[in-house]
Amino acid sequence: MTQQGPANEEPRQAPAFAQDPSAEGRLSDDPEQLREEIRETREQLGETVAAVAEKADVKGRAEQEVDERKRQLRHKQEEAKAKAAELREKVRQTSPEQAQQAVRQAQEKAQQNPVPTAAAGAFAAGLLIGWLISRR
Repeated sequence: MTQQGPANEEPRQAPAFAQDPSAEGRLSDDPEQLREEIRETREQLGETVAAVAEKADVKGRAEQEVDERKRQLRHKQEEAKAKAAELREKVRQTSPEQAQQAVRQAQEKAQQNPVPTAAAGAFAAGLLIGWLISRR
């Protein structure tokens, strides 16, 4: 195994001689300690390269974002389906008399204030139609 000097690799903390050339603290002459410092430096460099590569991978990040959006949409779709099933069940449980009464109430409100109650009337009519269709 060839040993590379610190000039080719940049550790997280620079050795004492790199901080102050006149410092008496030098790299160890112990080969095992040097190997350990080289291993740590390579590991740090590998982590840095991986982080830079991840940031540079625009396509990969875009795909992750698309996948996240798809997941969110599927969740909202499931919620909407559950709500629709709940409304269908309410319509099934509604008697024709209740539906007719709701239509009459909506008509009365529409006569009093036509703009906001038009939507309520349409909903009541939808309930009545849904109930009629489900009976077939």
